[in-house]
Amino acid sequence: MRRLSALASISVLACSFSVAFAQNSTGEIHGTVFDPSQTVVPKAQISVTDIATGITKTTVSGADGSYLVPSLLNGTYTIAVTAAGFQKAVYSGVVVDAGRITDMPLTLKLGTVNETVEVTAAAAPLETTSNQVATTVRNDAIMDLPLAARERLVPGGAEHQPRWRQCQRQP
Repeated sequence: MRRLSALASISVLACSFSVAFAQNSTGEIHGTVFDPSQTVVPKAQISVTDIATGITKTTVSGADGSYLVPSLLNGTYTIAVTAAGFQKAVYSGVVVDAGRITDMPLTLKLGTVNETVEVTAAAAPLETTSNQVATTVRNDAIMDLPLAARERLVPGGAEHQPRWRQCQRQP
């Protein structure tokens, strides 16, 4: 009986760890590098820079033109792509959310590396690579949640009115 109890305890503990690690705090960017004729570009150098922190991660596209940049924190990124015989392309305003895969196909134009093509674009609002239903809850949305006795928690509470109260109709 003790052995069965110990086995059950270990099973419950293992399940709780798997649930805890199911929450992913990072996102990733992946896609394919193309030339103007929609042919894949292998061995393209891809640099992804977090606009807020300046941290840069680099990768190289594979033989099929695909690339993957994993473990990116929430934020807005700039992607720079270079390859021999093509102009440098810069994509800015690419948003990455936790637990999401941002699909970002990249297109290079023919030319020399000294020339740069800058594209300001956001990733597609719909995630087309996964059927997972998820959302990111921002800090300001949590802070705007109604709390009983919120006025007592805030210094000068009588003067403080959360946004949800400001939106209520006054009789």
